[in-house]
Order: sequence, then C-alpha cells, then structure tokens
Amino acid sequence: FYNNVNASIMFIPLMIAFEAEPLMASWASGQLFSAPFWAAMMVAGFFGFSIGIVTVLQIKATSPLTHNISGTAKAAVQSMLAFYIWKNPATFMGVMGIFTVLG
Repeated sequence: FYNNVNASIMFIPLMIAFEAEPLMASWASGQLFSAPFWAAMMVAGFFGFSIGIVTVLQIKATSPLTHNISGTAKAAVQSMLAFYIWKNPATFMGVMGIFTVLG
C-alpha cells in the first residue's frame, strides 16, 4: 500500500520536471481530458494493481527468489515472442542475453 502512495506523491513532481513540454501540449489540446485517455489509464491502473496482487500471492506461495526467476524467464519469453510476432531485429547481444537467461 505505502509503495503506491509514495509513487503517487513522487510521480507528479517527476512528471513535471521531465515531461513538462508534452504535458502542457496535451493540456492545451484537450487530450488530457478525453474519455479514451482516461479509459486507457483506468485499464492500465487495473492491470498494474492486479499484477501487484498476483506478485504478493506468488511470493506468499513460493519465495521472493522463485518470483524473481519466473519474472526473468517471462521477460525472456516475451522477448522471443517479439522476435517471432513483430519481427524485431535479433541483435547478437539480444540473443545472447535471452540464451543466458534461459540457459
């Protein structure tokens, strides 16, 4: 819970410091107040919250190390899918990184 509160408090000043220009452009164009923007934000927030719940449940059932290993393996599989589905370029270092994680 406290991580979400801390992130919410820290998010606004960091967003203003590093993204002031795009933020002002979105504000001026009205995109910041559009229904599709807020619908996408709500969906992303729901899934982000759900991932947090699943993480707690996974660590409760296994261990933090197992959670870390499964998360790393998931990222490697997602990278392999990106090569296959979206035809991302497979650089030597990228492929070696995936094989290092999975090997």
